[in-house]
Amino acid sequence: MDLLSFRLTRAQERVFLEIREDMRSPHPMNRLIQGDVGSGKTVVALLACLDAVECGYQAALMVPTEVLAEQHYLTLRNWMEPLGVRTVLLTSTVKGEERADLYERVQTGLPRWSSGPTP
Repeated sequence: MDLLSFRLTRAQERVFLEIREDMRSPHPMNRLIQGDVGSGKTVVALLACLDAVECGYQAALMVPTEVLAEQHYLTLRNWMEPLGVRTVLLTSTVKGEERADLYERVQTGLPRWSSGPTP
């Protein structure tokens, strides 16, 4: 993880490896990662998402507020794009045609916009 400006803690590595093992199991996984603010829950979720993407799937990271979603989107986009992984931000304020377009592009794997900035 050279893209990160820090090393994972042992606890973060352990939790990610447990999640990875669960994801490779034929049984559904339900997991809640609990921790204080700044304890590394997001980076563990990111690693799980990258693991899913590496296996050919899409992944979604859900957060409880739009402000947090925007913050995570900006950070994760900077980490994911160098890896060739596209990210998009979908919040409750995205409506109508833009929302439908975003859904279609996520489903088909096409860029969000045909011209202009990519997410």
